[in-house]
Amino acid sequence: MINVHFYRVNPFVLKNCALEVERKFKAAQITIRPQSELERIISQGKALIDFLQQQRAGVLTDLISGALSCYRLFSTIQNLDPATPKHRRKLYELSRKNLMFWTTGQSSARDTEWEISAWNTLSRCKLSPSFSEPPDIWIHLDGQIFAVACKNIYSLSNVDKQVKDGVAQIKKSNFPGLLFLSLDSPLQLKFAPSLRLPEGKLETLNNSIEQDLLSFRDTKQQKWHKDYLEEIKTGKLAGILISGTISNLSDQFQPVLLQKVLLWAPGSQPGDARIKMKSLLSIIQHTFTQSPLNFQ
Repeated sequence: MINVHFYRVNPFVLKNCALEVERKFKAAQITIRPQSELERIISQGKALIDFLQQQRAGVLTDLISGALSCYRLFSTIQNLDPATPKHRRKLYELSRKNLMFWTTGQSSARDTEWEISAWNTLSRCKLSPSFSEPPDIWIHLDGQIFAVACKNIYSLSNVDKQVKDGVAQIKKSNFPGLLFLSLDSPLQLKFAPSLRLPEGKLETLNNSIEQDLLSFRDTKQQKWHKDYLEEIKTGKLAGILISGTISNLSDQFQPVLLQKVLLWAPGSQPGDARIKMKSLLSIIQHTFTQSPLNFQ
């Protein structure tokens, strides 16, 4: 299990994050629609610190989800280049629909947000990711291109369909592939944001995310191995990355972003594919944490 993010920022910085989100869309010449969800969460990101300074706790609760959504959006898009056509297209897709961070309802903008977040994680690992179809992203690992299908799991009841669709997308490419699954929606609903979460509770929250990801993998890995045995043996499906991210507030009203990533690499895959999956895990490990490797 790898800690990808454990960020805490001063609440004063949150306002700057919201302003930076505005600047990013402006640089891409994309208008933020009035009264849209995007406009709302940016406004709430800017307003939270003002309410904290005025100690207006009674109305603070209404701002938390929007402010945390804004912080997450900033973390997602900060490395996009508005001058790059494919990056600008992703920003445009974000601006057209509701992001729906706090629901299990499906949203094309939320799917786009997850693609960008996955691209961010892979970029930090220096895997030269590009937004390319099929499926969603291509990366370069040890001199070979891998096709990455990003799937946002809105509900645990539709996991099998999402995985099936992702594998089908990978097979349309001419490269071995990875699934990159996000369990953010079910996790965020389970661990709803609360005011002034004590330090000890943050560690508990961190451990709970890890346990949920491990439980999810352990529940599904036998079915994945059975359903996609041919794709695994031919190296078409090299592995599945499972990510869980939630945002909350510390006891000092600091926005906190917690993300963990787990890699499932089936044992029956070809030797070369397994070597590359170990290499991928090593790269992620080296990039994000000094904890021991966990290769399953």
